[in-house]
Amino acid sequence: VVGDTAILFAGGRPNRGDSNETFVFVDDTHGFLLVPPSPYFPLNPGGHVGHSAVGTDYQLFVVGGLSWSADNVYGQTFVFDATTMAWGYSLSEESTSSNDALVVSQRDTLRQWSTMVQIGNHLLLYGGRLDNQFASDRLSCYRIPLVVKGYPAFA
Repeated sequence: VVGDTAILFAGGRPNRGDSNETFVFVDDTHGFLLVPPSPYFPLNPGGHVGHSAVGTDYQLFVVGGLSWSADNVYGQTFVFDATTMAWGYSLSEESTSSNDALVVSQRDTLRQWSTMVQIGNHLLLYGGRLDNQFASDRLSCYRIPLVVKGYPAFA
């Protein structure tokens, strides 16, 4: 749930394919509506299976997951903005500010089947299967807002 809107980012399909479709719950019809890719903000994440997702006030963060079609684990953090109905992605780089104790690195996001929660202005990502390790007890902390790159640029 992002704000007061339910957003569903697809995952696996029964025939072992993956999907990158995004759906928004429409209260009037009590059903989900497919959000088409925006011609103005052309970024759309690839299909993810086993990703973690958490909603904040107006953004949905999608971290990690596996692409069955490419057979690799994702290292990006994708961000869906519910105000523009478009995707962007956050940079997976360590912070350069000496005031920032919290960092985000690609090594932390290369995982699948993990758990992610929001606590205040932080996202905590725990456990999961790393690219080279079946099970992990790694805990990663993301500061919100993350630096976001792509289309659109989020605040």
